[in-house]
Amino acid sequence: MLPNGLRPTPALVPLLFCLVSWSSALATQQTKQQVQLLDYQGPPSSLREMVDSVSLIILGRVEKREQKVFGTQHLMPTIVHSIRVNRILKAPKDLKPRSVVEVAQEGGKITRDGIEHIVDDRSYPVFAVGEEYLLFLRPDKFYGGLPTIAFGPGGAFPLTEKGTRVGIPGGAKANVRELSTKSEMATDELAVLIQTIVSKDQRSPEL
Repeated sequence: MLPNGLRPTPALVPLLFCLVSWSSALATQQTKQQVQLLDYQGPPSSLREMVDSVSLIILGRVEKREQKVFGTQHLMPTIVHSIRVNRILKAPKDLKPRSVVEVAQEGGKITRDGIEHIVDDRSYPVFAVGEEYLLFLRPDKFYGGLPTIAFGPGGAFPLTEKGTRVGIPGGAKANVRELSTKSEMATDELAVLIQTIVSKDQRSPEL
């Protein structure tokens, strides 16, 4: 079982390396590393599809993070971020502004039974404490129901200039037609686009 949004490609099969860490006249010590290579499913071709395929869209600030591990057959080093919600664009009715949401992001390293398990994807850096992001999220059973970032790095939009601007991640810029000509935009502009889609969906009559 693998997290949502990760393709079952050969790149996902852990690679086992035996690395000689040091040698001495007395002994040679070996460190085993199991490296996870991740292949994320990118965003769909429209902003509407992005909005419709997730249950939670928020703007928030990372307050802290904790290294954890999930999985049994395939151990997945994971950073669990505590994110203070500053603005809600789409969410269940029980979520309130200023709530703290825990979000799982693949990354980091842990050691189990003498093997160091590593996830290190430079295209998807671990979120920084104190930074703000606009996130497309959906719950994932692999992580015990915690929300994860939909579309991998394509679903995480970093906020800049005191939250007034939002950067367009490469995956979204490459796939989503409404964002294809932009490297950044006003946060309020993107928020209004998203909220307009959410409002139209809520007004649509059930078939």
